[in-house]
Amino acid sequence: NFFLSFLKKSLTIEKESFFDKGNFLVLCRIMIKISCLPDLRIFKICLDWWEIILKIRETKKFIKIFDDNLSSFFHDLNVLLVGRMPKPEEVLIREDDNGEIIRESTEETATKSIHIKAKNILSKLTNQNPSSTRSIILKKMANQNNPLFWNRNILNTLCWSVGSISNIMTKEIENHFLVAIIKDLLFLCEIKKGKEDKAVIASNIMYVVGQYPRFLRSHWKFLKAVIFKLFEFMHESYPGVKDMACDTFLKIGINCSSNIIDIQENEQIPLLEQILNSLKEITKFLEFRQIKEFYKTLGIIINDVKNDQKRNSYLLKIFQIFYNNWTNDLKPKILSKETNSFTE
Repeated sequence: NFFLSFLKKSLTIEKESFFDKGNFLVLCRIMIKISCLPDLRIFKICLDWWEIILKIRETKKFIKIFDDNLSSFFHDLNVLLVGRMPKPEEVLIREDDNGEIIRESTEETATKSIHIKAKNILSKLTNQNPSSTRSIILKKMANQNNPLFWNRNILNTLCWSVGSISNIMTKEIENHFLVAIIKDLLFLCEIKKGKEDKAVIASNIMYVVGQYPRFLRSHWKFLKAVIFKLFEFMHESYPGVKDMACDTFLKIGINCSSNIIDIQENEQIPLLEQILNSLKEITKFLEFRQIKEFYKTLGIIINDVKNDQKRNSYLLKIFQIFYNNWTNDLKPKILSKETNSFTE
């Protein structure tokens, strides 16, 4: 707080001499070190500091001083944020004090606000130097494929950072970047055997793909692979994973409906029809609230079907499934309960 107050007070002077002196660079070095401390409250204060510094740079005041002296600090800050990105609200699982993966039961308002602040700073740094952020993340992600360097917390902050910089890079650079990230995540999902590790990887896959609809729309094979992976996650028993799978499917349904409706290259039928043909299998492990969200997504997708006859046939198929469920499963159970009640 002292350094932050000092910076704000010094800026009111608006003298270049303040930035010329070694004091300012010393302060930046100190703030980089302090930013590494694990205390979340201190981290938030440091983020306020870096927000002000970046704001000054954007106004192009003292630009020579910044270009000459602060580029290394911005690189260090980039590395720091990639390694410390707080959990976004879309991620519904976390590791508790005992190292167990649990479902997030309450919304952490403080963590949410700090994530937004850190995301904004990382976005600005990436906008200024996209290659720096990209190389930092890819290098750290490559290490996660090595069992010696595997760490769930490192993977989390990496993927939360990836999700924080969506639509910052050019489309071409973003495509190459995401292909590498998603391939690594899918590979990790296949090779890791532990349930907790798989749950963490699953949550990261779902968070990342949910932030990049532009990429999914232009990469059909990845979109299809991701959707079927979501259906796998809907069978997971780990708390929070099925909820995240349904939430991510909803995001994809809203942003990529045309890809799901239309027949794609090397496909015989639309993906929507493949989903409708497998509805019972996909949803058999979902709870009621999750089933509601799943069918909400299907409704959004079907609503975008232009051909009235096709749209009606899809709706009829869903209603037929509801009817069969009622006839084969629910109705006998209800009648059985009523009979038992009458007998008693």
